[in-house]
Order: sequence, then structure tokens, then C-alpha cells
Amino acid sequence: MIRKNLVVLLFVVFSSWQCSKTPEDTATRLQQNQEREKEQLQQAAIEFLDASNAASILDSVHLRVDNTILKYMESIDQKDDTTKAIMEQYTQKMIRMTREEISFDKLSAALTTIYMDTYTINEMKDITRFYQTDTGQKMLANMPTLTKKNMKVIETMVKGLTPKLQEAMNALKADLQKTQQRSTTQQLPPVTKKTSSAINAD
Repeated sequence: MIRKNLVVLLFVVFSSWQCSKTPEDTATRLQQNQEREKEQLQQAAIEFLDASNAASILDSVHLRVDNTILKYMESIDQKDDTTKAIMEQYTQKMIRMTREEISFDKLSAALTTIYMDTYTINEMKDITRFYQTDTGQKMLANMPTLTKKNMKVIETMVKGLTPKLQEAMNALKADLQKTQQRSTTQQLPPVTKKTSSAINAD
């Protein structure tokens, strides 16, 4: 009996507590949950980004841009020491500009947003765990080379397809011309004796 009364009392207290909650409390708690989920998703995306070696990939991008800048500067005639000093000044300025415009902070912010829009927390954690394995690291290391090779294969296939497509287009034009010619012939009135007489009279 005492246990039953205790259960009833707890139920009453819980019900009263639930009823005492205002819509504002519910909205606040919902917002807090959403913010917590967003933070967890963002943290998973950051870990995903770290595991994907994005920093080293960005270093290779910087290196390619630097080489392009240096080659351009070398193509300009540097007649004297003054010119060389100015060229060196602008070279360093453009390299710094590259680092500022293509920085890891900007890249990570953009990629994190993309990952958050694309994957769930569990999916990002799964991919992160894979990237942290030896196989995952090998895949990341070989990805640039594989991408280049894949593009070369596709380019070769497109080159082989191009003349065939051109041939098909030429055949299409020829068929359309034949169809238009038949259509024009069918629209001409038939030559009758009356028509022949009129022609002869002229």
C-alpha cells in the first residue's frame, strides 16, 4: 500500500513538473539540442578534414602556384640589380597573397560546411576511421596520381569518340537533307495533259 501511494505521489509530482513547463522552456531546450547536434556534427567534420590530409594537399597547391609565379617572373627580362630587387619584392608579395587567399582556415571552413551538408555524424566517423588506417592513408597519398591517370583514360576515350560522333552528325545532316528534298518533291503538283498544253502554248 505504501509502495502504491509512493508511485502515485511520484506520478503526480512528475505530471505537475511537466505541466509547469512553458512553451518557452520547450523552445529553449529544443534550440540547445540543435546547437549541441550542430557542434557534434562540426567536430566530426573537423576530424574528417584532419584525417583526409587536407593540409598536405593545400601545401602541394601552394607549391604549384609558387612555381607558376616563379616561371612568370623568370620570363621577364631582368636587366639590372634594381629590376631584380623589384621583381623579388613582387614575387614575395604574390606568394604571400596566395597564402592569404588560399589559406587553410578558409579551406577548412568551406570543406567543413560541405562535409556537414553531405554526411551524417556516423558516416563521417566511419570515413575518418578508414582514413586513419594504413589502407586509407595509402588511398589518400595515391589519390592525386590516380585522378590524373583517370583523367587521361577519359580523355583518350573522348578522343576516340569524337570522330564517331562527327560521322554520326554528318549522316544526320545527309538524312535530313534527303527528307527535306522528298518533302519538297511531294508538295509539287503533278504534271497533267492540261499542264503540258499550257507549257507548250507558252
